[in-house]
Parts: sequence; C-alpha cells; structure tokens
Amino acid sequence: MASALPNAAKANTQAIVTMIQCRAGSDAIQGAAISNTPPPIHAKARATERNQRLAELIDEIDKLSNKDVIERRRSEVYAAQAKSAIGRADHELALEAAEYVKTSQHE
Repeated sequence: MASALPNAAKANTQAIVTMIQCRAGSDAIQGAAISNTPPPIHAKARATERNQRLAELIDEIDKLSNKDVIERRRSEVYAAQAKSAIGRADHELALEAAEYVKTSQHE
C-alpha cells in the first residue's frame, strides 16, 4: 500500500502536465498573447485638464519606434540635467512621458 501512493501521485502529475502541454500547444486564448505592436495609448482622450500637456507628449512619443523612444528619453535626460537647463520642467515632463510610453510598450 505504501508504494502505491507515490506511483498514483506520479501518474496524476504526469496526466496534469500532459493536459497543460496539450492546451498550451493547441488552445488559443483570446487576449493571452501579446501582439508585436501594442495598441496606441490615446492619453489625451482620457487626460484631465491639468494633465493635457503630459498626455500630448505621451501621444507624441507613443508614435515613435522603440529605438526612437529610447533616444528621445536619453535626450530629455541630458537636457533636464544640463547646467543651463532652460525649460527644465518641460524636459522633465517629456522624460516622464517617455518613461510612461516605454513601460507601456510590450517587447
């Protein structure tokens, strides 16, 4: 009797693993897969009046490729940290928008 329990558990585990593998290989689950291109963010449509500028920047940056988003983020970091930093708040806001877009993109 003692040897039957481990064998039964092993058989049950193997059956569950086989079932999961079958489902993973053949069953399509709507929304389970991430497409190569994420849908547009459309931030401005949902923004409050106070956040309109940030939303505009998000929508602008969202149109860029992944490579261009990274480059835009890099340039905004340099501009915001520059000693003369004219328009520092604008660069910080653009950096915030670039960070949001980058984290929203599915790679």
